[in-house]
Amino acid sequence: MLKLIIWDLDDTLWRGTLADGDALEPFAQRMAIVRDFDARGVVSSICSKNDAAAARDRLEQLGWWDAFVFCRIAFDPKPASVAGIIADMQLRPCDVLFVHDNPQNLEAVRFHLPEIHVLDSTRADADDVLRGLLAEQIGTTSRRGVYRSLEARKQEQRDQPTLSHEDFLRSCDIRATAPFCMENLDHIERIAELMQRSN
Repeated sequence: MLKLIIWDLDDTLWRGTLADGDALEPFAQRMAIVRDFDARGVVSSICSKNDAAAARDRLEQLGWWDAFVFCRIAFDPKPASVAGIIADMQLRPCDVLFVHDNPQNLEAVRFHLPEIHVLDSTRADADDVLRGLLAEQIGTTSRRGVYRSLEARKQEQRDQPTLSHEDFLRSCDIRATAPFCMENLDHIERIAELMQRSN
């Protein structure tokens, strides 16, 4: 099952190149797919070589910006940007689909992240492939809010670069209790799983 789709912008979510001043033609059907995936628990991010402010402005004009989390819009190498998104979101490449119009970028990302799934957005059947993947998803709840909170915490960490990781955690003033409840032993495997997820 997918947990994340990372989208390019130019010739993937819209026809044309933003930096070249093209008259962009939004692919409304792709945005509908983004929102359908979101409703099934698969969040979306953006990895695009563009000016971040200009791209965000255009996405906000279209009413699309709110649909994405952990966006990396900068003139950085795609493999590093994609890997950074996945790491920040605490996911594995095998749970991620990267959608792009450039075969070289697709291959570069797959070379550095062999387990990632990739899709050429220029394929004639690209939307059919996406709808097929959508039909395989079993989630029924959006997880965007959860990742939005994680994104905010990551930004707080970046805003306080002088703090060590331990100092940052102390500044969060997190409180936890561990009562002695032997009756929970029947659920020990689930407790261990939750502890691993919350590390």
